[in-house]
Amino acid sequence: MFNLFKASLYKLFREKTFLITMIIGTGLAIFIPLLYKLLSIGIEDGASSLVSGHSMLISSVSVGSNFGLTVPINLSVLVVAEFTTGTLRNKIIAGYRKSFIYLSLLFSGIVFTFIMMIYYVGLSVLMGTIFGGFNADVIGGAEFIIPFILVTICSYIFVATFSTFVASNIRHIGGSLPILIVALTFMNIVPLFIQLIAPDSVIGWAWAVPVFSIGLISGTGGELLGLFTGMDEVMNNVKIAGIVSPLIYSAALVVLGIILFKKRDVK
Repeated sequence: MFNLFKASLYKLFREKTFLITMIIGTGLAIFIPLLYKLLSIGIEDGASSLVSGHSMLISSVSVGSNFGLTVPINLSVLVVAEFTTGTLRNKIIAGYRKSFIYLSLLFSGIVFTFIMMIYYVGLSVLMGTIFGGFNADVIGGAEFIIPFILVTICSYIFVATFSTFVASNIRHIGGSLPILIVALTFMNIVPLFIQLIAPDSVIGWAWAVPVFSIGLISGTGGELLGLFTGMDEVMNNVKIAGIVSPLIYSAALVVLGIILFKKRDVK
């Protein structure tokens, strides 16, 4: 299985889609902080916080906008290529079990996802810090940053798992990408509407929608995250849901994905 994992990861980095993704990611990580800096010129104190290392840390992890949407694109290209190029059939002929093939695609996708996100988020934070400094206390210090990182990790595990599941069942780029982009975008914007129309149901939605918590955090912006500083009961529950819910959904998708993958014929 380790050989399958290495082969899948290698293919991800060799795809032209990856090169295009990194060029776009580099451009976004530089352009967005620069734009915010230009917009804040001439505005009174307080607006300068439009750009800073800590605000970019939060806003750069969105799963349904900007760089976050490149994850399902790259993973869909990899998984669909397994079917369209005959690679999957060759692996089965070579004696590899379908469950191992599926897990190798999933694990390589998760590793690939974190490598891409670390690069993009790191560069965004660096540019934000250059233009506006970095003050962790503004967003609650370690009390916020540690659970925030855990929520982000778990959310992107779900994104990678969901992308692999959809692509392996649709088996066509033209079909899988619209589903993934629409679904993740919808899940990402739901928190913004819930805050406005039904704030009392935030906790329930955080458990029901696997990326609700990360959408809530990345959608509020830097300064509003002072709400998280005290980790009151509501925000604490949102944090817990943001860690546990994506993992539960991911586990269910892995089991279901393997079952369906094993049942489908490979031509």
